[in-house]
Amino acid sequence: MRIVLKQVFPLGRFHATPWRVNPFDDPHGEWPPSPWRFARAVVARWYQWARESPAVRPDHELDRLVEALCTSRYSFFLPPIARKGMPLRQYFPVEFDWDPREKKKAKMRTYKKSLAQDNYWCTARCEEGAVWWFIEGENWNNDLLEVLDRCLERITYFGRAETFTRIERVMDAGCKPNCELSDMPRAGAVPVLVPSPDAGRADLERTTEDEMVARRSVPPGAEYRYAVRPPQRSLPEYRPIQRQRCGRNLIQFAIGWNVAPEARALVRLTSRFRGRVLGELLRIKNGGKRISWSRAPRNLRAEVALMAGKDADGRPLEGHRHTEVFVWYEEETPSQLLVWRDVFCGVADRKAGPN
Repeated sequence: MRIVLKQVFPLGRFHATPWRVNPFDDPHGEWPPSPWRFARAVVARWYQWARESPAVRPDHELDRLVEALCTSRYSFFLPPIARKGMPLRQYFPVEFDWDPREKKKAKMRTYKKSLAQDNYWCTARCEEGAVWWFIEGENWNNDLLEVLDRCLERITYFGRAETFTRIERVMDAGCKPNCELSDMPRAGAVPVLVPSPDAGRADLERTTEDEMVARRSVPPGAEYRYAVRPPQRSLPEYRPIQRQRCGRNLIQFAIGWNVAPEARALVRLTSRFRGRVLGELLRIKNGGKRISWSRAPRNLRAEVALMAGKDADGRPLEGHRHTEVFVWYEEETPSQLLVWRDVFCGVADRKAGPN
């Protein structure tokens, strides 16, 4: 029986590191996703389903599901637009201790830090970035497919917790596999961990802390196959589409300080903010070159009239069409800086340009 699964990553990323591989020394990344990881995820969600189900699940049901997963053959359709992302490195706290450790030199107690590397593959968030699984095995039947569906419904992440995912069984993929697993390595092939045909529940439920796998690069019940990834498709240049947003006429900024400002100082705050925004707007419209309003050409002044509050000749605008900056108070304390402009989206606004 052949099973087709569709896996989508809503955030466009698959975060994972192969089994017991140091993230700093990982030359390939886990791509395609590992069938060993998939089988372990299904088993974990079976236990979740058993806890949620009011009826007692038959114990042999999981054994038959494990047998079907381990004796199946796996192939994939990998999205040609997928790319290996630049690793992310960050520090996180690991223990609370003296810094430095020597008691004679100890100054303070603080959290020690450890550097971690996050490897991932980028996919599209839309259907174009879906991974299609093709699973073929003789031990599947309609009852087991129903169990598999209930487990797939409960898989919310795949790999690290940052990898949100949706996996569902479909009738037809509309495509053919472009990534097959072979027993022997070939030129350009990458290792992929798969369950052994004789693996059991105990093997799929092991953790890296288990004494049986503490010093092994291949866990019991697993073996390596080799995959040649499909050629990557060139990506088109991304050109952001600029749209005039007529309905957004209010922006709020929080105000913070170490020493509360006096009320009379708030005028300088709004004036300086307005000046900085006007200068940045002039720079953008002047091709990245900074220029003051007084030295700007007449056509450039007209484009920023709604922000400056005056036309190209320096005359104040009529009808209160310009941008206003003021401070909002809460319980006699300034809390927000508001930037507001009435929105007309009429002929006058189009001639003056967007604010």
